[in-house]
Amino acid sequence: MTKKYNQNISDYIEPYYINGLESRMLKTDSRTTKRKNILFVYDLLDSLENSWELINDLRNFGHVSSVDLPGIGGINSFYSIGYRPTIDNYADFLATFVKLRFKRGKIILVGKGFGFAVITRMLQKYPEIRKRTTTVLSINGHVHNNDFNINKTKIDLFKFVYKFMAIKPMAYTSKKLFSNSFIYQKLNNKLLMKFLIYGVLNIEKDINSIKELFKKCDPSTHWLLVEQLLALDNCQHRLNIKLLHVYYDNELINHSTQRQHFQVSYKSYKEYKMIPSKAKEPEHTHSKNVILPKPLRRVLANAKA
Repeated sequence: MTKKYNQNISDYIEPYYINGLESRMLKTDSRTTKRKNILFVYDLLDSLENSWELINDLRNFGHVSSVDLPGIGGINSFYSIGYRPTIDNYADFLATFVKLRFKRGKIILVGKGFGFAVITRMLQKYPEIRKRTTTVLSINGHVHNNDFNINKTKIDLFKFVYKFMAIKPMAYTSKKLFSNSFIYQKLNNKLLMKFLIYGVLNIEKDINSIKELFKKCDPSTHWLLVEQLLALDNCQHRLNIKLLHVYYDNELINHSTQRQHFQVSYKSYKEYKMIPSKAKEPEHTHSKNVILPKPLRRVLANAKA
């Protein structure tokens, strides 16, 4: 049975201070009678507001919480407390949030793109959280750099470019550049999405959304994280957890290779194809509507947490 719920995201967001960082926490109630605890972790070039439609959808399966990630979505970066933005540091940050937000009981973890990489690394590092996690949902995430249909020479070139872009003067210049509409008119959008912005190849975003989100991110953090994702290897430890993976068609991802890596990293694996909604988007948001496939919705509805 569906109950009435508040549609205004600002009513669910509050300031949050963690590990010396000023962040924001989102806590929402379930739209139904289901009482599961769900943690959602967003992607690079993303924010709580940009993810609101997906969060609202997840509320059909339980209470959804989330937190702004350092250097992404307009929040202070790890640099502000003397740390580098590494996937390991994000995993530690997220683990601290989980321990403070969910003091007991089972949880379901949902990660979009980069968020899934952080979730996987956190579960590999923190057995106490691993024991409490019943299900992980990946939305266009990956666990190994070999998932990409890009040869090693190009990968090495891209990594060099991203590392160069992360240098402070270049990062500042890139932020000015990619926050300007002119650059999007001159560059091929497809190339921009796949190479420069990366975005991170995941949920397809329109150019206006990318431009606005790039204004809010710490550019040095962004480029360093993209470089790390191109060297990602989360296949070192096998997790005894159910993994559900949903994806858009993407010619830069070798789904066969990706499937093998998922089966190495997670004991149980099932995949679903996701399609964007054709519904008209509200004027106040640039995020795409996301329709989770019906078979997946049934699994989430029955998932224990």
